[in-house]
Amino acid sequence: MTALPETRLYRRLLKEGRIEKETTGNNTEAVLNFKPKLNREFLVNGYRELMKKLYEPHTYYQRIRTFLKDYHPSGPKLRFAWCDFQAFLKSFWLLGVWYRGRTAYWRFFWSTLLRRPRQFRNAIELAIIGYHFRRVASRL
Repeated sequence: MTALPETRLYRRLLKEGRIEKETTGNNTEAVLNFKPKLNREFLVNGYRELMKKLYEPHTYYQRIRTFLKDYHPSGPKLRFAWCDFQAFLKSFWLLGVWYRGRTAYWRFFWSTLLRRPRQFRNAIELAIIGYHFRRVASRL
């Protein structure tokens, strides 16, 4: 939602006199640093709604499934560390028990474990990332 310095967008907006302030660098805020052509409130509200819809559990897990169909990592396999197990347990609790999207999580969890067991670790990592972005979107 901000025009970053040293980009073509920033230079164009600067030339048009539409830069209002420098960016804070925080990419988790729904804040504009330029004067938009659309109504500011309409644009910001649209961004907030888009972020909420993008990270809605069912929608997000479907995107992960689509990604995993074509994802074939190469290189050495990563070793499983104690911190990985701790993160898994925490995600198991937050996403599978505590959070409102738990039904979608369990569908995702079991379908990945049964259909793509080799990608299960990646799937859980992406589920955790989705949880993070749902929290970001809820604060916008």
